[in-house]
Amino acid sequence: MLEGVTCFHLDGFGLLNIVYSLRLTEPSDKDYSRVMAQLSKGERLSDRRGATVAYMYSSLGAELAVELDSLKVVAAGV
Repeated sequence: MLEGVTCFHLDGFGLLNIVYSLRLTEPSDKDYSRVMAQLSKGERLSDRRGATVAYMYSSLGAELAVELDSLKVVAAGV
């Protein structure tokens, strides 16, 4: 569950995409500048900045960058 989303950018998502992972990204990560560039084109939902940034890694070129306060993982069926 994504909580406190302040900005996101979704591009190229289709039915055949396979999501490999959703990872929190930090300034020291190699993909951080690319994720921030995507967010600069994204939909800003708030004037404030989220506490962290996450990126969805997937097949077929789907991209999701999210600026948010927290990410909560819940097991299926719970």
